[in-house]
Amino acid sequence: MFPGYLLLRFDPEVTHTTTITALNGAHGFVQFGGRTCVLQDSTVEELKAAALIRSNRSLDCIEFRNVPTELEKTLRQIIDLKSEAARRAAFFALLSQNAALERLAGRSGTVFYSTVNAA
Repeated sequence: MFPGYLLLRFDPEVTHTTTITALNGAHGFVQFGGRTCVLQDSTVEELKAAALIRSNRSLDCIEFRNVPTELEKTLRQIIDLKSEAARRAAFFALLSQNAALERLAGRSGTVFYSTVNAA
């Protein structure tokens, strides 16, 4: 769903963060105000449930499943931003609203399928 980003679950008491950042291609951890962003397991599970199910090669259409209306609207707004920096900032802001994201993505019910035109 988020190309270039990897969600990891690890215990920093067992595996130090420098072990991860030493891997090829790892540039660091997403941070807000100097603090590493930590997502609740439930948020990660809901993101998996809303996983990207298909994206065409030209990236003009992205399909999601299990995305509630409010979260879909927010994702559409982020995708519609012209500036890559603005899209990243908006996405990070969405992640920083962990409780709101859990509330939006955590609603049980019908499976939703949605197409977002990214072009």
